[in-house]
Formats: sequence, C-alpha cells, structure tokens
Amino acid sequence: MHPTRRNEKRKEAAQPAQPRPSAKGYGKIWSKEDLDWTLQLEQQFKRHPRISKEMTVHFPGKTPKQNRDKRKEAPYKKTTADPERDHRRANKSSTGYTGNKGGQ
Repeated sequence: MHPTRRNEKRKEAAQPAQPRPSAKGYGKIWSKEDLDWTLQLEQQFKRHPRISKEMTVHFPGKTPKQNRDKRKEAPYKKTTADPERDHRRANKSSTGYTGNKGGQ
C-alpha cells in the first residue's frame, strides 16, 4: 500500500484527542500547614531509620524523595534548628582552642 493511502486511512480512523485529566496535586507548593505537620512528624519519627518514607502515609501526594528534599533545604533546617545545640556550639568555639598540636 502506498504511504499516502495508508496515511489517509489512519487520518480517517483517528479519534479526536481526549482531554487530559486534571492534575492530582503534582507541583503544589508546600503550605505552611504542610511544613508544620512535617516538623511534628519529624519529631515523632526521629528514631525511625526512614523518616521520609513514614511521612508519605501522612502526605499521599508526595513521594519520600520530595519529603527528603524538603527536609534538606536550608529554610526548613532553620525552622528545625535546636537553639540549645546552637548555644553549645557557640560556647565551644569561644574557648580559644585552635586545634594546633604544637600549641603555637
């Protein structure tokens, strides 16, 4: 069969394009409530080896990788910072210890 004839048959048999289904929440920005809930869950699962995987039960539209990536971001880390730990770290650096073994 000649390609032109074949293409005409295909064109006649083709159906109109189906409308795309609506988005299922992909690409949503993390809301303030989501971040607050993430902080609570992180504290709840702090001894669990796979925190992000456990969080997916509470965030059905997000993958464990999305949870992990959100928790790695600097702004999120600032909200989870432990002021007591930061205070100890600041005091440790003010002791004058330079790390030189020769004392020079």
